[in-house]
Amino acid sequence: MSDVTEKLYDIPIDSPLTETRREAIDKFIVENAHQFPMKIEHTWTDGPQPMLSLVTKPVTWIARFQDRKVEVFGMGPRWAAMLLTKKRREEVRGHIETVLQHAGFETAQV
Repeated sequence: MSDVTEKLYDIPIDSPLTETRREAIDKFIVENAHQFPMKIEHTWTDGPQPMLSLVTKPVTWIARFQDRKVEVFGMGPRWAAMLLTKKRREEVRGHIETVLQHAGFETAQV
């Protein structure tokens, strides 16, 4: 059974990702990993639109940074997508916004 990827939402941000903000995101995740309800690992993919992957098996959350928004995707087995309720999506969005705000981004709900 193959994984499916679904775009969940866009989070508007005030400015592009910088190295300083990226380091702040890394530090926040490492220092707060114990607060997540499950084990979390993270990696970065460099490029014109850097991507942060947050792995919380069986789902990987992908945050793709653009100049004025962060696109958030969920990727995992088809059965896991059925468990991704509206409430859970909003919880994940809240966690991601907290990380972004800690790194100095101003975010806004769409």
